[in-house]
Amino acid sequence: MMSERSTVDVEQLQAELQSARDAFDKWALETVSAADQLRENHIRNIADLKGDIQTLQQRQQQLSLEADKLKQRLSVEKSREQALQAELGLVQAEEVALPLKISKLQEALHLEEAELRRREAAIGQEELARQKTMAHLRKDLETFRSRLGLCFQGVPGKDLSFVFTNIDPNDHARQFIFGVTIQKGRTYTVTSCDPPLKAMEDLVHALNDGSIQFSAFVQCMRRHFQQLC
Repeated sequence: MMSERSTVDVEQLQAELQSARDAFDKWALETVSAADQLRENHIRNIADLKGDIQTLQQRQQQLSLEADKLKQRLSVEKSREQALQAELGLVQAEEVALPLKISKLQEALHLEEAELRRREAAIGQEELARQKTMAHLRKDLETFRSRLGLCFQGVPGKDLSFVFTNIDPNDHARQFIFGVTIQKGRTYTVTSCDPPLKAMEDLVHALNDGSIQFSAFVQCMRRHFQQLC
């Protein structure tokens, strides 16, 4: 009966390990665009791997205790020596295999931690580049403020809203607004435009392929707003 229990435990342990690997493989194939979600996934996987290692180590200790008990029974139950030797062999085989499994899990844990550090460093560099670009935008905005009747609204590091006035000759206070955000790769996206412009797509394309600078893009937006009046 003890041999049957040991076999069931081995199969259950292998199933748990396979389930953990399947969960990890599924995670590795998913694309996560949000930095916070990515970091949480790495931390969760690290915690799972540590938990698996601890479980296997506890199982190894349990198997060692079972092996000791079987050895004691062998000394007093000579008639069952052959059966107990076979059962002991199964337990010892599982005990010998566990260090290799633990080693592989520890290696996976180290790789996961290294990947987490690499991703966090890359995210930090992207955010720094984004902040620098936004700083340049604000500098350009100050230059255009007095000449183009331009002001902006927004939170540092987020979308910027460009607000023009002094465009409509019949209503100088009327506002013409468009919003801009910076994506990965330092490309620009217009998130809103009021009133809408037919030339918006062409202007954004020219800005992103380097045909025009951002300052020229802002001036083009103002001219197209003027054409609506």
